[in-house]
Parts: sequence; C-alpha cells; structure tokens
Amino acid sequence: MAQLFGARMTAPMGDTHPPAVATVAGAMGRYLLSQERPLPPFLARLTA
Repeated sequence: MAQLFGARMTAPMGDTHPPAVATVAGAMGRYLLSQERPLPPFLARLTA
C-alpha cells in the first residue's frame, strides 16, 4: 500500500519495485474501467 500511495504522489514505480503492487493496482484499475468509472491519473499509469 505504501508503494501505491507513492505512485499516487507521482513517485515513479519501476522495475526495482515488487511487481505485486503494480499487478494489483492494474487489476483494480481495469475493474474500475469495466464499471465505467473514471480512473485517477496515478492509477491510469499503472493500468496501461
């Protein structure tokens, strides 16, 4: 969760971070899109 908060605050999330955070955040973003909900910019970057 700390890494997700860091992404929200525009900290880069690269290859040195555990992929689990990006995987879960990406899944959450895809779910929100499937429900026709808007994504916050930080989550859109992780969902791509």
